[in-house]
Amino acid sequence: MNLKRIVTFSAVVCVVLQALLGAAVLPASAGQFITSQSTANGSTYTNSSELAAALDEVFAGDVDLFRDASATKERIVPLGTSYLNGGNMYWVMNEQTGEAISGWQCYIYANAVYNKLFGEWIRHGDEQYDHSEIVLSGGQREVDFLMFVEAGIRCGAYMRTTANSDGSYNSSAAHSLIILSYTPKSVTYLDGNSDGNGLVRVNTRTWAEFNATNLSGRGRRVAHVIQPTEAYYDARYPVAKHEPSHEPIGGNGDISGNDEVDVRDYMLLKRYILQTIELTECQIASADVNCDGGIDARDYMMLKLIVMGKLKNSK
Repeated sequence: MNLKRIVTFSAVVCVVLQALLGAAVLPASAGQFITSQSTANGSTYTNSSELAAALDEVFAGDVDLFRDASATKERIVPLGTSYLNGGNMYWVMNEQTGEAISGWQCYIYANAVYNKLFGEWIRHGDEQYDHSEIVLSGGQREVDFLMFVEAGIRCGAYMRTTANSDGSYNSSAAHSLIILSYTPKSVTYLDGNSDGNGLVRVNTRTWAEFNATNLSGRGRRVAHVIQPTEAYYDARYPVAKHEPSHEPIGGNGDISGNDEVDVRDYMLLKRYILQTIELTECQIASADVNCDGGIDARDYMMLKLIVMGKLKNSK
């Protein structure tokens, strides 16, 4: 019996989820980091010149962060600085209402960045937002590429983690960060307390590293991911599109061989996983969409997202 094929499709899904939850915890020092504004470029993360320019201002430290509630003492916090330590409270002004909120470290920095990019702050994720919405929540212990694709997460999204098992907001044992981009292998994000001492840094980590340093490895879960509504995002940054794709080293998904990737392909794949049909060697090569050398539920989920237009097949 082929061990890569499981008797029921639901069993395959369970095996995949168990494998994800049981991933080894990697050291917090792993990953790639940018700590200098001279080596950060907003156009790396978006095709919108307006959004790229706004990100460049953020990397240079201009996030409308102040040391007083009346917004007269601005603090510039470029990449590589460690001003946001635990002893300093800062304020951020809402560009539309003129109101101010205060806080420390990652929380106030992430709110300031989001406000800079989209003209709104997040606070505890329980606000009645003018043009933002929760796209992911529920207390997940780990996240991955497919989860982000299905949620439609875009550049600039605000993510809050929590130590609360139900995913509710926690004011201390938690972390706030800004998602910049992601691929099947890694996620890149920005935060104002990357080292526990207020360091402002861009981080690129594998999904396993991200989970180890921000979620399950720290005893935390997803509280919420919030971003502008699609209509507002597209109006503010008209050409800013995140089109996640998988690397063109695996199968192209055209199992049926009709030179298209459509519903017929993922139905064939589902039937193969359920062991109701056999596939040829060429079909199996096309079916390995996630490029891991095996055929399982993850290939099916990626193929379905490609057909739905949520995932770009770069082959």
